[in-house]
Amino acid sequence: MKDPLGMMNLEPGVLTTVYGPSGTGKTNYCLLAAQSLSGQRKTVFIDTENGVSADRLRQLGRIDMSLLRPRSFQELQRQLTMLYRQTPRMGMLALDSVAMLYRLELAGTKDPAAVNRAMALQLGLVWKIARKAKIPALLTDHVYSPFSKEEVLPVGGDLISYSSKCLLELSKDTDSRVATLRKHRSLKEGLTKRFVITQTGFQLG
Repeated sequence: MKDPLGMMNLEPGVLTTVYGPSGTGKTNYCLLAAQSLSGQRKTVFIDTENGVSADRLRQLGRIDMSLLRPRSFQELQRQLTMLYRQTPRMGMLALDSVAMLYRLELAGTKDPAAVNRAMALQLGLVWKIARKAKIPALLTDHVYSPFSKEEVLPVGGDLISYSSKCLLELSKDTDSRVATLRKHRSLKEGLTKRFVITQTGFQLG
């Protein structure tokens, strides 16, 4: 399955994480990936940020998906467990974003280690679902900047980096967005592609 930017294949049984600041196109990336499956298999789309709007869906056209909107870290856990046990027929699992409920849970706990263990369990469930159903799993993530460094890293740090076989960073440039391949099993890291977001999807630069 080709990714919406044509840089690689979204592999079955593999976690691909797309990360970047707000407004760089992460949700659009997931929706366009789901659109490519329409007419073949449905995408199970987990929207933790209410980022999927009816207006955007009308602009993009037909997208065949089941939309889940967990309101808490615990509800997300239950939904992933349900999907693993039942494993409905689907072509892709998208989780947009993996960071939102995790960050909220961290902010309200005195035991961050327990939250990190729960996060690792959730990522493990996503991977198990992808392996069991033989489908790609697509995650989006927020970013943070380490102290004294100019780079940005995905929220969740090593949990995300180790779980994901592919990491794609989206960023903003002066007049476009830039996709940079940060990790891949067979492609050269550092590959880039410029694009702009349009009403109907991505226009490659």
